[in-house]
Amino acid sequence: MMYPYMTLNDQTEIVHSEMKPDGRVKVYIERPDEKVCFCHATCWLPEYKWEDIYNFSDVDIAKFQEIIESSAHLIMEFSHIGKPAKHKPDKNMDYSNKKNYEEVLTS
Repeated sequence: MMYPYMTLNDQTEIVHSEMKPDGRVKVYIERPDEKVCFCHATCWLPEYKWEDIYNFSDVDIAKFQEIIESSAHLIMEFSHIGKPAKHKPDKNMDYSNKKNYEEVLTS
């Protein structure tokens, strides 16, 4: 299931999944486009791995990377809402740092 996170001024939608059993969260981005219907891309947290990029420029992806990096801690926390979590987020943990997040998963 995907959950809405943010809508940008250009109608770009950013949504995220629940936390997967391996501790990852899928962030999906799409924007309506007259020629190709939708531009889209997927970014996996906490490793910020991009895949399935379609019709977004490098500049677009850099902007999305900055948005996701600045709010990854919120996305990771929100990924637990609505379902019981095996690993609950620590409010004192910096989830933008992958090493710190891996410590939570292994504790």
